[in-house]
Amino acid sequence: MVVTIPRPGDPVDINELGKEHIEIWQKATGGGSAIALGLVVCLPPNSSTCAAAVTGDFGRFGVVARLGDNYDSTTGRGTLNTDTSAQVVVITNGGRAYVTGSGTIKKNSEVQAASTGKIAQYVESTWSSTTPGDFQTPLREDAKKVGVYEGHYGESLQAAGEPPTDASNAQANLILRTREFA
Repeated sequence: MVVTIPRPGDPVDINELGKEHIEIWQKATGGGSAIALGLVVCLPPNSSTCAAAVTGDFGRFGVVARLGDNYDSTTGRGTLNTDTSAQVVVITNGGRAYVTGSGTIKKNSEVQAASTGKIAQYVESTWSSTTPGDFQTPLREDAKKVGVYEGHYGESLQAAGEPPTDASNAQANLILRTREFA
């Protein structure tokens, strides 16, 4: 029996992934614009183009999907997520995918974007009577949440496996349940 360890971008369970969890998002084109599989991407409000998420991003989030090879059966060439293509396949809306973390993340915790396409434990901003100086900043706070960290590969509350454990810095194969968007 061959055991395959999932890679970032792999869906946690391909059978639970429905059409509501997979979307094609627009991305930049040009040299070096392909986004690595498994990176968390952000589609900011009032933008039609996603990019690898970084600390402080807010908007809609997803994971660049590793679903087959994204090849066009007619030409035999890749059609999505290349330097010249304007589209990328994303797992979003409650879909579950493997990603890489940054820092310690408590199991079943909300997460936010971290350094270039990774996730980190969500930390709510601290407000005082003088900060923030506007109403927009607190409204964006909820939009910084990427989803929920559920555990590592082989751990699950939803299926047979070991109980979920906390993640430590730079671990891969972390299960992210992406945030659902209305």
